[in-house]
Amino acid sequence: MMNSVFIIIQSFFAVGGGLFFLAKRKQGLPFKKGWNKFFVYMAVVNLISYSISHNPLFFKIIALIIVSQGFFEICKALLLNKSSKIFAFFTLSVYSLLAFGFIMFSSLPTQIMIWTYLAIFLFDGFSQISGQLVGKKPLAPSISPNKTMEGLFGGLLLSLGSLYFLDHITGFSSFQSLFFGLLICIGALLGDLLASLVKRKCGIKDYGRILPGHGGILDRFDSFLFGGAMMYVLFNLLPIQ
Repeated sequence: MMNSVFIIIQSFFAVGGGLFFLAKRKQGLPFKKGWNKFFVYMAVVNLISYSISHNPLFFKIIALIIVSQGFFEICKALLLNKSSKIFAFFTLSVYSLLAFGFIMFSSLPTQIMIWTYLAIFLFDGFSQISGQLVGKKPLAPSISPNKTMEGLFGGLLLSLGSLYFLDHITGFSSFQSLFFGLLICIGALLGDLLASLVKRKCGIKDYGRILPGHGGILDRFDSFLFGGAMMYVLFNLLPIQ
């Protein structure tokens, strides 16, 4: 199963690379611009996927690093920009809940974790490419100006369509794949928007510079934090085992 996951990921990157090239041509951008971001993202996705499928203990360590670095980045943003105590308390409280859920997520069955990450990876990638190709109507201009309604619906349609054919990974029924996939995609979007809201309130563009082209750890993993925590809750509340 895990070999098939590796093939699936590389196949989607091949398709995504072609669509990314078309988006760059449409925007009139130089050929080299943005490819560092694409290949860093590819490396990150393969690292996370490999650690989940082949070494769950290593993924638990990665989860702890993501949560710890994310906490540092949020505290730094709040302190440097002198955010109000109420906003800082609310932000850290929400993040603490998400961090706890994400750490607990790292102990779920391997097939559930890899399917969840695939869902988030597909939604993130297809949403961005759809938005670049056909996006016109802003989704949340005051929070995340680059997100569009077309990107959202394109990401949902393509990611859910893909998950429909990947139910063999978990043994989900077709309905379960679509239902849980939709919830996870919504969770990933909320995580992204919440992280962007904090950045806007703090007056910063990125949480850090650790990942070339992506910014900080939260800039890359905000959707995974929320989506992973959501899957942990779903796994324990609903009959999806």
